[in-house]
Amino acid sequence: MARDNSRSYSDHSHRICRKPIAQRQSHIASQLYPVTKIRKNLGRQANTFLKKWGQTDCN
Repeated sequence: MARDNSRSYSDHSHRICRKPIAQRQSHIASQLYPVTKIRKNLGRQANTFLKKWGQTDCN
């Protein structure tokens, strides 16, 4: 039982890490701020972040 729990937990954390942080932040921000101007700025920041760091892992 304990082994199954730990395995599912590690799988879950892996799934979270697969998505780039900036992408997730911009997605959350777009939901929080419906103002298009702010949304564009956040999207631009996320794009520059992704270009700079590439697809970031959990490191």
